[in-house]
Parts: sequence; C-alpha cells; structure tokens
Amino acid sequence: MALADLDRLDQDPAADRVDAWAYLGALRSVATRRNSDGPAALRVEESLASRLGNPTMLAILLYSVADSFGLDRPDPGAPASPAEEVQGLARALDACRALDRRLVAPPGMLERVERELTAASPSDLHSLCVGGLHMGWLALAYQASGAGLAGEGPLLHRFLLARGRVLFAGSAQKSRDRARLCLRAARELAGRARDMDAVREASSAIDALARRPSPTAWDLPAAADGREPMTAEAIASAVSAERAHRQTPAFSAEKQSRKRRRAPRRGQPDLFDDFLPFLEKRL
Repeated sequence: MALADLDRLDQDPAADRVDAWAYLGALRSVATRRNSDGPAALRVEESLASRLGNPTMLAILLYSVADSFGLDRPDPGAPASPAEEVQGLARALDACRALDRRLVAPPGMLERVERELTAASPSDLHSLCVGGLHMGWLALAYQASGAGLAGEGPLLHRFLLARGRVLFAGSAQKSRDRARLCLRAARELAGRARDMDAVREASSAIDALARRPSPTAWDLPAAADGREPMTAEAIASAVSAERAHRQTPAFSAEKQSRKRRRAPRRGQPDLFDDFLPFLEKRL
C-alpha cells in the first residue's frame, strides 16, 4: 500500500522541490526492504545515488527514515570526504525541513561536520544554520554561523541572524547580550539588503529576547530596547567580536538530544499510514 501511494506522489511536480523526491525515494527503499525485496530496494538506491550525486546524503536519508519508523537502520558506512559530508548533511536538512520531518544523523556525523566547515560554501553553511536551528542542533548552528561570519558576502546578515537565534538559547547573561547585538546588526543589514523576511525574523527575536526573564534576579535590564538603528562601526564591531568567539557556549536546553531514541517497532500494514496523508498536503 505504501509503495502504491509513493507511485502516485512521485508524479506530483512539487516532489522535485528542495530534493523532496530524494526523501520519497528513501521511503520507497525502506518500504521495499520491509517487504523483503532486497534486490528491488538496491535498484532504488542505485538510481537515487546516481541522481543525487552525493552518496552521503542518501545514506543520511535512508538512516533517518528507517529510524523514524522503528526499523533496523542501515550501516552508513565509513565517513566520506569532509566536503561531501558537509554538503550531504546540508541537503538532507533542506529536504527534511521542507517536509517538516525530523532528521536523525548517523552517530558521530554532527561532531565531524562541526569540525569540517572551513571549506564549506556559504549556501551549505546557511542550510546548516537554518536546519540546525530547526532540528534543535544548536552546536551545529553555532559553528556553521561562525564559519559564515568568517567571510563577507550577501548572506552575512543571515549568519548574524542565525548566531543571534542560537545565542538566544544560551544560559548566561553574556550570551543574551551577544544575541541582542547580533540580532540588531542582522536586522540593520537585512533592511539594507531588502531582505524583509530576515528583518521580521530578527525583530521578532529581539522582542522575544526583551520579554525573556533574566537568568538571575540581580541582572540589570538591557540598556537599550534594540529599536534604534546601529551604525556601520557598531555592526563591524559586533561581527568582529563574533568572529573571535569560536568555542560553543553552554545552552540551557536543546530541543532534541543527540542521543537517538528508537521508536517502537510497528507492523508492516500501517508502516507509513501516519505519514503519507501529511506528505500529500505538503507536496
């Protein structure tokens, strides 16, 4: 039944958006293996690998889909090159975020990627920032935003925005102060770049930060409400300060632990029943 539904979903033009077709392909492979048809599943995976051009992304999706349905997770194999692993995780995050699905990374991958960001492209770094925040992988989002801030370019305000949102979750007053500066600088630069989505997101985060209770009763209120524009010198100072902060701060809580929890094993007939109606609405 799942395979018949996937045949129909594959015909939807929206399946090509943000590699959503790759997630559908991973679902097909897992369902085929669940039907005890290993050769057919292998053919699906070979076709996906050829089209994706990134075996690591395929390994991540297959691992995550199997985990989400409580099935035996495939061995992701030996780590690929740093460039392939970074790009594979970034693209897998884009696909899962577009479908509002959780992503489960194979053991050790997040830690490796956090150490392998120096040569990553700005677009991949931005995907890791946004996807890391979406999944609750705050350390990944922090390191990816730092790698993005190390250079210049049209996404600088987006990296400042991501850094501010990550620091928002920090447990220390210093993190809150840094978050406020990053968000104000991001809003100012986003306004100059006419990126109104980023302006609204930064403004919303600044307002939320102002409403957030102080970690300790004796903390003084912020000196400014964050509504006045920042000068070019103040923005440059904020960027320079964040470039110097390389160590990941302590976070009060992460939305999702890096320890993967196995879902209870389910019977074959209802394997995808809870997901396919949702997927149809998203595509």
